[in-house]
Amino acid sequence: MSSELSLLTLQSIDANDQTRSCIQCDYNAVFDTRLAKTLLCDTSKSESLKAFLSSLSEKITEALHQSKELSSISVLELGVSFLNAFLQLNYTGPSFPTHKLLPDHLTADKERLHDEVLDLLTVDGERPYALVQAPLYLLLASHILHHQELTDCVFVSWFRMRVDFVHQRLLDDTVSTLHNRIFDIEKMEAIENAIASVQVVSGSQLEARWHLELAHIYSHYSYDQKALAQVKLAQRSSRIVMQVSGALGRRTKYQTFDVSQLVVLAQSSSDTVAAAQHHKSARPAQLDLNDDTLLESVSFTKQPQRKTEHENLPEIVRDSQLPPVLAALDPGNQPLLSTIDQCILIAYAGVIKLSAASDDKIVMEQVAAYVNRVLHSPSTEQMKDGSHLDWTTHTAALLARTRIEGHRSRTVERSVLQLQVLVDQLLEDIDEGSAGNASAARQLPEHVGHEAAPVDSSKAKVSFLQRADRKASASGAERLRHLFTLPMSSRFDLEAELAGKYTSIGLVRSALEIFTRIENWEAVAMCYGVMEQEGKAEAVLREQIESNKPGRNIPKLWCLLGDVVQSLEYWEKSWQVSGERYARAQRSIGKYHFARKEHDLAIKAYSLSLKINPLNHGAWFIYGCSGLETGQYELAAEAFTRCVSIEQQDGESWNNLASALLRVAPSATSNRRRDAWTALKMATQIKHESWRMWENYMLVSLDVGEFGECIHAMRRCIELRSNDRGEAAVDFEVLKLLVQETIQMEPPTSATSESGHSPDALRGVARMVTDLVTQVVQPLITYDPRLWRLLGKLQIWRGKFAEALEANEKAYRCLAGKMVETEYKVFEEVVDAADELVDAYRNLGPREGRMGGEVARDWKFKARSVVRTLKGRGKNFEGSAAYEKLENILEDLKSA
Repeated sequence: MSSELSLLTLQSIDANDQTRSCIQCDYNAVFDTRLAKTLLCDTSKSESLKAFLSSLSEKITEALHQSKELSSISVLELGVSFLNAFLQLNYTGPSFPTHKLLPDHLTADKERLHDEVLDLLTVDGERPYALVQAPLYLLLASHILHHQELTDCVFVSWFRMRVDFVHQRLLDDTVSTLHNRIFDIEKMEAIENAIASVQVVSGSQLEARWHLELAHIYSHYSYDQKALAQVKLAQRSSRIVMQVSGALGRRTKYQTFDVSQLVVLAQSSSDTVAAAQHHKSARPAQLDLNDDTLLESVSFTKQPQRKTEHENLPEIVRDSQLPPVLAALDPGNQPLLSTIDQCILIAYAGVIKLSAASDDKIVMEQVAAYVNRVLHSPSTEQMKDGSHLDWTTHTAALLARTRIEGHRSRTVERSVLQLQVLVDQLLEDIDEGSAGNASAARQLPEHVGHEAAPVDSSKAKVSFLQRADRKASASGAERLRHLFTLPMSSRFDLEAELAGKYTSIGLVRSALEIFTRIENWEAVAMCYGVMEQEGKAEAVLREQIESNKPGRNIPKLWCLLGDVVQSLEYWEKSWQVSGERYARAQRSIGKYHFARKEHDLAIKAYSLSLKINPLNHGAWFIYGCSGLETGQYELAAEAFTRCVSIEQQDGESWNNLASALLRVAPSATSNRRRDAWTALKMATQIKHESWRMWENYMLVSLDVGEFGECIHAMRRCIELRSNDRGEAAVDFEVLKLLVQETIQMEPPTSATSESGHSPDALRGVARMVTDLVTQVVQPLITYDPRLWRLLGKLQIWRGKFAEALEANEKAYRCLAGKMVETEYKVFEEVVDAADELVDAYRNLGPREGRMGGEVARDWKFKARSVVRTLKGRGKNFEGSAAYEKLENILEDLKSA
């Protein structure tokens, strides 16, 4: 974080003491400056914190206008120091002595002050987490950094974006007010212009840092594609050379042969790697795997790479295609990366994991390759202790690995233990006085997989590591330096994640201990639900509501109580006590009505919710589904449009959007069917295995005249369903229209011979339909004569008369095997089929065949044989119209 401030000081000849203190995160020195004392003193004896903040704004304006010595940069540095102090106490540590900031009359009742701060930080009905440490620092930082007089500071927009994002991280749900401020176009342009204007050596890193920060913000809002695009821009700005490739190696201790392993080959540019530091400060320990089969890391061989087993990943690059600088690297002994490049690899791991399913083993292996490249120590002796990573990068890499390893049975134990080590050290650094009790409550049982007895939190601290020497620990400035270029996790986020891992391996009581201590009442209720003790969950929530302690999120507690007992009364109470601002209460009411198919009431509830928080994807989705159910298709189309704008990779929303658009009344200004087709195209790209979406896409493609896409969709439908349904997987009506469209086209040549219409002569839709029918549909046909007849028509158009006649013969055989002797309707149907076959013999038999002769020289004999055989089988219906028709066909053949 200090690099931007260092660039700010380039505007003056000498950096003053406040700037140096701000860069070094010496908060007491910053808060003791004359500027801080002038701004924070309260001579008017403000009655409330809100009034004090209003007075603070006036003082900033007055100070900047009246003092020639005071610059807006000094005010900016004060705001940044408050932001850094908040982050250090909640995200990185270490702790530092608190400083008195407010006058005595405002701080006399600390609980009331804490509650008032949380009230002022409440946005769109969402209240910050109650146990957050020193929220006053964040409130002051936000108030100062958003002051209108700071617009002349080069990077003020960047810091405003940061403080808004940190503010958003405190809330349970995303809110539109902060979202709009963060992604304000003018603000983002101002930041990019400021970066472009700074032409210094570190400019390239600054640009890379900006793109990484944006990537993590986009990830928080689930904008996966935008996040990935920003990481790629960061890679380009940093000029790191990297590729995902394959290399021969061994993963297990007893493996006797090498197999292809995924590996990330990366090398920093000479400019950025020159800035890499040797970090001597203490960092969280990296635990060994200690598995009886798996190696600690992949052991790569120096033999030439063979064909990789992961070629279905688009990022994979083979040896022959690697840049020379990467082709020369030893996969097991790669060079040191700069810190910014390590952050880029961690960001790649995060955005790829975010957009993939947790059970996608190949993608998880790819993510692990990125993380291993960061954690892998260079071979030089001085780097074997992991000192190539700074504290924050090392912590982020270990955290990323724990999230990957939590999905594998052989690595889940290290995943849990490593996360506990990270939580232990962070809490020791942040809160020295209470870390012991906290750690004791997080103590794992002796063997993972067996539940621990409840832990007495009064006992002495138990941890996996000997306590780190605080003097040797990384400073606050070092920990904050790259915080925004890495995935941010607060102390409470990490504890909740640890408790979640306990739950996943069956340690529900241990998880309950943590959730109770960090006052995550929603998770507490879920734990009691898992233990089938819903009564205790209700009792705990009622106790918290009745206690009415300062800082409690009362609307949320009422809403959670409603979720536990499924009562509209409590959700309505939550809505009322929030002043009709708590969107979750109305979402719960809407969900309740939707489950009971009371869609009008659900629409009303979700409408109220979305007016307050229009960023909730799930609310828009159910709102849209209710619109479809009630025939309000305009409403549904709007809802699903909002869904896909929030989450572009939601295939169900794209499909439902298409369904709504197809039912909306036609508009003179837009082509609804074309819009629906576009939506379905997106849906099939995301939900590639859903035959229903492919079927919808096939039908709409046919409707809008996109025959190529219709054929592609039919192919995919058949691929997905043919194993279970065989020929029934073919939509006959659609195939019939495609064949008719094809045979109306001009044949590729005027030749009528068998060789005149070779597949190579066909182009476009005709070629696609021919391939579909002959290669995909024909092998599936067993009992459906209609498909054989379609094939016959297509073969006639192609000039393949022998194949056409064979198709007509097979169509007849499909019907001839039925019980024509006893059922007249069946007999009548087979007579019609025989008539069609006789016509085929008459028209195709004399044609030129495969070897130059006729297709069927004895076609008359074959035709008469078919009719006589059928006539003999249908004697029970002698005298009927069908039987007479059969006799007439035979007479015509005799006279031919």
